[in-house]
Amino acid sequence: MQSALDCAGKCDCCQNLQSQINTLKQQIAGIKPVDELSLKNSIKSSLQPELTTFVAGAVVVATNKLQPQIAEAKKAASDAFLQIVENTRQQRLLEIEQRGLRESATRVERNAAEYARQMK
Repeated sequence: MQSALDCAGKCDCCQNLQSQINTLKQQIAGIKPVDELSLKNSIKSSLQPELTTFVAGAVVVATNKLQPQIAEAKKAASDAFLQIVENTRQQRLLEIEQRGLRESATRVERNAAEYARQMK
């Protein structure tokens, strides 16, 4: 240990080590600095088409898998709408019929009430 302290960089091993250090310093100096923002943008732009394709593919797969549920929901909505239309029709016919049953009903209202009874 003492001999290493007494050397103070004058022996061959120290000169060899210093030569390696100098070589490494030159190599480090030759490395170009990295522009992180440019690197991020480059990676992002190269992945963008793949990401878009992936998302589009995922949407298609999800839509295909959900197609039976979508069809059922459309049918249920259509059936509900038709039921509302029929219920509204029936309600209107009942209202017409009730107006025709009043004592003060006009001949037109009585005729409409009779027609409404026939339409049921």
